Amino acid sequence: MKKTLILISIMLSAVLLSGCNLKDIGQRKDAIITVNGEKITKAQYEAALEKNANSSALAQFGIDYRKDENSYFYVANKQKVVNELIFKAILDQEIKKRKIKITQDDMDKAYAEIIDKLGGKDKFSEVLKQNNVSQATFKKDLKEELKLRKLVDTLGVVKVSDKDAEKYYKQNIKEFNVPEKVKSSYIMISADPVQIKDVLLAKAENKKLSKEELDKKIKEEVKAKEEKAKTVLAKVKQDPTSFAKMAKENSDDAFTANEGGALGFLAKEEMPEAYAKVAFAQKPNTISDLVVTPYGYYIIMVTDRQKAGLEPFEKVRPELKQYLEMQKKAELFQKFAEKAKTEAKIEYADNAYNPEEIEKQLKEIQKKNPSLMEAVSAKE
Repeated sequence: MKKTLILISIMLSAVLLSGCNLKDIGQRKDAIITVNGEKITKAQYEAALEKNANSSALAQFGIDYRKDENSYFYVANKQKVVNELIFKAILDQEIKKRKIKITQDDMDKAYAEIIDKLGGKDKFSEVLKQNNVSQATFKKDLKEELKLRKLVDTLGVVKVSDKDAEKYYKQNIKEFNVPEKVKSSYIMISADPVQIKDVLLAKAENKKLSKEELDKKIKEEVKAKEEKAKTVLAKVKQDPTSFAKMAKENSDDAFTANEGGALGFLAKEEMPEAYAKVAFAQKPNTISDLVVTPYGYYIIMVTDRQKAGLEPFEKVRPELKQYLEMQKKAELFQKFAEKAKTEAKIEYADNAYNPEEIEKQLKEIQKKNPSLMEAVSAKE
C-alpha cells in the first residue's frame, strides 16, 4: 500500500507547540493576544519562535531568520507561530471544558506501544538521540498528544466497514501496486574521512598536527577500517549463519546492529543507490563482496525477494480501515477546529501580532521584491 498510515498525532502536530505552556497564561501581564479572556504573552511567542527557528528547514543551511524582523522568512514564520499559539490556546480551553484527563495508565500504555512499534528500548533511545529529543520532552509531548486524541474521540464515533474499505480499494487500485522488493541485512564499517578527521581533532594530542600529518593519520584510519571490513567479510563468507552475530559486534550502524543488521523488505528507491545496485543483483541467501561508498564499507546479505504486483484486499484490509478511520477523524477535527476558532473571542493587545496584519506585511514584502518567491522556492 503506497499510502502511509498516519497517526492522528501527526495530523495534528502543527498545533502542538512543545515547551509553550499555556497553563499559567492568565497570570502574566505582558499579553500580546487574548483568547476567550486568556492571555498569550510575548515571552511565550518568543519561546515558540525560537523553537520554530531551530527546527526549520532554513536552520539546516545555517540561516537564522530572526536576525531580520522585516525579512520574508521572519514574517512568514511569525504568522505561523501566532496562528499555532492561538489554535493551541483554543484547544487547551476545549480540553479543560470537556474535563479530559490523562492518567498514568494512559501514559504507560502509549509509551509501551511506541517502544514496541520501534522494536525495543534501544531503538527508541536511538531515535530520540537522532532527533535531539530528551525523554522528559518526549513524555511531555506524548501527554499533549494523548489529550488531543481523547478530544478527537469526544467529537463523534467514527466507523469504517469492510464494504467502505473495499470500495476505496477498488476505486484506488493503483495505490496498491507494489514494486519489487528485497529483504536484506547489512554490516556497515564506517570510514568517512570527514568524520575520522573530526574524531582525530577532538583529541588534544592531534590539534597541533600539520595538514600533511593529519592527512596521513586519516589515510591510516581509513586503511584500518578497510582491513577490518575485509576481515569481517571473510568470516561471514566462511560462516553465513554468523552474519547477525557479526553485525551486532561490528556494524557501526547502531540502529540496525542490535537487530543483526536486518533491514526488512525495501524497494530500490528506498535504498541508497550503491546499496540497491548490489542488493537487487544478488540472489537470496547470498553475501556480497565489499560495497564501497564515500562513507565506508557495506557487506550485504540478501535473504528474500518479493515480486512486483498488486497487494490483495484481504492483506491490506486492516491497515486500510485504520487509515480511513484516521482520515475521517481528521476531517471531523478540522470542522470542529474551524468552528471553535470562528466562535472564539480573539483580541490583539498589539496589532503587530494580528495574523491579518502580518498577512498584509507579507504581501507588501512580495510586492517590493517580485523575484522573492523564486528564491523562497529554491530555499524550500
